Amino acid sequence: MTDPLRVLVVEDSEIDYQVLVATLRRDGFPLESSRVETAGAMRETLRVGHWDAVISDHHMPMFDSFGAHAVLRESGLDLPFIVVSGEPGEGVAVDMVLAGADDYIVKGSLKRLAPALKRALEAADTRRRKREAESDLRHSEERLRELTLHMVQVKEYEWAATAREIHDEIGGSLTALKFDLAWIRARVEDPEVSRRVDDALAMAESALGASQRIMLNLRPGILEEGLVPALEWLTRSFGERTGVRRTSNRTASASPARPTSA
Repeated sequence: MTDPLRVLVVEDSEIDYQVLVATLRRDGFPLESSRVETAGAMRETLRVGHWDAVISDHHMPMFDSFGAHAVLRESGLDLPFIVVSGEPGEGVAVDMVLAGADDYIVKGSLKRLAPALKRALEAADTRRRKREAESDLRHSEERLRELTLHMVQVKEYEWAATAREIHDEIGGSLTALKFDLAWIRARVEDPEVSRRVDDALAMAESALGASQRIMLNLRPGILEEGLVPALEWLTRSFGERTGVRRTSNRTASASPARPTSA
């Protein structure tokens, strides 16, 4: 380790505190520590300082390890929490671990403290990395949703622009061409020329109808009216193409398909 490990010790005995700190330093932890022995002092120390772990005695005159763990949870910090107690009670140890403590060490077995603290620090680091990965994933998913929405909006804008261009340029030109052909048709007497003009008029009409269908597929004008009218138009169009009729009950029934004209 290069940076000092900052440990908050909840302990009413100064002697036990000094023994605990000396044990961790002897076992290789470069340590910075502070001692508190009341809930208020612990709450304030957690608020103003940066800490890497909390070690708490189990039973103190005004406080116990359950209360210390509750104060840690209240702070919102995810720090390793190890109980070091002079009471070897197995039931208390189980209760503390179930409550969320990382380990329960008896003061007579402080040789277990360093390995327990190392495991707890590694577990806390794993939890931190998991939270960061989940946060990054949520951010990526949100970014992907934004990009997808942007792409859809760009595509819809391009479709609408193309539909307007077809309407204004191609549709307008075809309509003008029809008028000119109709003018010519009304003034020619040669049957062959009249037939050719009629064919040109039919082709212009067909091209105009094709451009209108393309505009409708690119950007149906009904979309400007809102979602409900658009859905009704889509249902009606589907029925006209397939012969399927909409029913008033929940189960839709289909009528026999009507023959379509060639």
